Amino acid sequence: MPPGISDGGDALVPDARCVLVRETPEELEISSDTVRAGILVLADSYDGGWHAYVDGERAPVLQVNGLFRGVYLPGGKHTIMFTYAPLSLTI
Repeated sequence: MPPGISDGGDALVPDARCVLVRETPEELEISSDTVRAGILVLADSYDGGWHAYVDGERAPVLQVNGLFRGVYLPGGKHTIMFTYAPLSLTI
């Protein structure tokens, strides 16, 4: 969990549902519904060029287990958007 946030001692969130809404090479939209807070982990490589938005608000992209990318989600229904915009493309 992000610093200062406790998972209540249980890392897995039961009854969590995530649905892939839309996927392109530069964007990924996911709909989620969870009973409590947790981390959504994507089984693809972490890269600093990814940006995350939860319900339209910028959220930090977490490096999970040193390899994967994830984002912290509070409990409830949320829309998560990942966009890929590495600094090298901006320059």
